[in-house]
Amino acid sequence: MVSNKDQSSRKIKAPIKKETEKKISQTIKTGHRNKVKKLQDHLKKLDKEKAELFEKYLRLAAGIDNSKKLLLKEAENRILNARESIILDVLPVLDDLERTIDAVPEKEKSGTVLSGVEMIRDKLKQIFKKYGLETIESLGKEFDIEIHEALMVVKNEDYRTDYVVREHQKGYRLNGHVIRHAKVAVNKIEEAN
Repeated sequence: MVSNKDQSSRKIKAPIKKETEKKISQTIKTGHRNKVKKLQDHLKKLDKEKAELFEKYLRLAAGIDNSKKLLLKEAENRILNARESIILDVLPVLDDLERTIDAVPEKEKSGTVLSGVEMIRDKLKQIFKKYGLETIESLGKEFDIEIHEALMVVKNEDYRTDYVVREHQKGYRLNGHVIRHAKVAVNKIEEAN
């Protein structure tokens, strides 16, 4: 049998036990909430770091892509500049070949030596054309400071004023860019007032 004292002690212990269990449960829940809150804060921090790193990665990737494009453009420019330099060094040889052909008297134009010189000139022109070299046509064209260099002014009734009447040296474009201006004589006719 259970004594009254034990029963009353049990009655007192039961609410204390329930209250203690409740406090323990609240402590555990609070602890879990705190841990969850800390984990959520840590997760937010990691998400922010991830976003920053991804943005940094995108900037670096764009920088690498831009650097690659710049290096390719620089290499292309070096090649074009080297090509232009070589062509400018060889153009006087073409000029000499053309002067040689022009200097041959008409009665000797059927000779084999002249044919050989013409073949060499034509091959050289083909090579230049392959690399984008074009002759600037000047004779009978209006004078243009962008492609012509006036060496002298002449008076010729067969041409209009400011037109090229004589070409002293051919001009050339390389891939659309003038690399040597044509040296020309320009017509000036005095107009009556």
